[in-house]
Amino acid sequence: MKEKKTHEKNTQKEMDALNKCIQNNDCADLVSHYWNYVFFAIQQIIEKRNNDELNSHSNDMIIEVFHALQKNNNRRLKQYKTDGGKKLSSWIYTICEQTVSNYIRDHIEDPNKFVPLLEALELPDDRQISPNLTDMITLEDCLQQLSRDDRIAIKLKYYEGYASNEIADVLDSNENAVNNRLHEAKKRLTKCLEA
Repeated sequence: MKEKKTHEKNTQKEMDALNKCIQNNDCADLVSHYWNYVFFAIQQIIEKRNNDELNSHSNDMIIEVFHALQKNNNRRLKQYKTDGGKKLSSWIYTICEQTVSNYIRDHIEDPNKFVPLLEALELPDDRQISPNLTDMITLEDCLQQLSRDDRIAIKLKYYEGYASNEIADVLDSNENAVNNRLHEAKKRLTKCLEA
C-alpha cells in the first residue's frame, strides 16, 4: 500500500515513533510522545460530558486508548499510515473520543458485563479476577487466543445470554458440538488466566 503525502504536518519524530511501533512492535516512543496529549484529550472529553465520576477513570481510559491503538498487531496504526488525511494527533483524539464512549458503555453503564464468564471459569481463589480494566484487558487478550468460533460461542453465551441451540444456529453447528466447544474454550481461558 502506498503511503499518502498527507502526513507532512506530522513531525519527523512522530513519524519515526509511528514507524517503529508498526515495524518493530516497539511502541514505547509513541506512547511516551503522546501520553500527555491523550491525558489532556480525555480530560477535555470528560469535561464536555459533565460527569465528575469519569475523572476517577481517566487513567484507565488512557491505557485503553493505547491498547486500542496497538491491538490486533497495530491494525489501527497501520490503517492511519495508509489512509492518511489527518495529523496523527487529530486522529488519536478521535480514538480518545471513541474510547471514552466505549469505556462508559462497557464499564460504567454495565460494569458487570463480564461477571457471568468470570463465574463460569471457576478460577482458583488465588487467581480470581474482577471486572476492572487490567483484568478485562487480560481476559480480552486470552479471548483473542481462542479460535474465531470459540470467541463467538463464549461471547454469545456469557455476554449476550444465548442458549446453546441458538449458538449452534449462529455457528451452523449442533448443540452438542457447541457445548463441547464452550467447555474446551473455558478450559483454555482458565489456563491462560492462571498463567
